[in-house]
Amino acid sequence: AQLVDTNHLIVRLHRLFVAFQRVVAGDTVTFQKVSELFMQSRTGLKPATIDHYRAFLDNSINPFFGHVPIGRVKVKHLADWINHMSEDEELSPKTVKNRHNLASSVFTFAQSEGLITRNPAKGMRLPRGEKKEMVF
Repeated sequence: AQLVDTNHLIVRLHRLFVAFQRVVAGDTVTFQKVSELFMQSRTGLKPATIDHYRAFLDNSINPFFGHVPIGRVKVKHLADWINHMSEDEELSPKTVKNRHNLASSVFTFAQSEGLITRNPAKGMRLPRGEKKEMVF
């Protein structure tokens, strides 16, 4: 019975250690660094697509919260950024959605790498464009 309890304790300690590593990494590695790793991991994309993604990251996403450790980016950061794009920059809902999707992909990548446990961009409400009446 002692051996089973020891093995159980070892498994629990290992899980705690892995969780601790995840918290430490998420609290130290910035969103910008993770976005760079994300871009390096992309395969099969056309050069124009890569340039487009890098422009979104360099000009819109990273200036807003690239300096924040990935594990500390909150829904509030994203909401402020989305409002900024919609209201201050007056970008179209489609452009806001495209940029949000790229940021969300970076968070999903961070999640798959064990840096964060949840994607703060997932499930966010985005601005909607007005539906145009179809003309026949």
